[in-house]
Amino acid sequence: MRLGDTGTIQLLLPFDAVTQAQLRAVRPRGRWSSRLACWEFPLEAAAVLQRQFGQRFALEPPLPQWFAWLQQPPP
Repeated sequence: MRLGDTGTIQLLLPFDAVTQAQLRAVRPRGRWSSRLACWEFPLEAAAVLQRQFGQRFALEPPLPQWFAWLQQPPP
C-alpha cells in the first residue's frame, strides 16, 4: 500500500479473486484504476484498510505516518 499523488491510498497487488471481493466490500468504496493498475481508496478508508490488509501488504512511506496521524483524536 502506498499514498497516491492525489491523496488516495493505493493498493498494487496481483489478481486474486478473494482479495478483489474483499476490496469491493470496503467502505468507503474504492475504485480500480486501470491507468495506474491499482485500487484507489479515499483516506477515510484508512482504518478499514489497515485493519483488514495492513499485515498482508507492505506499507510504503509515508503511508505509515499518515495512518498514525489519522488515529490521533482531533484537537
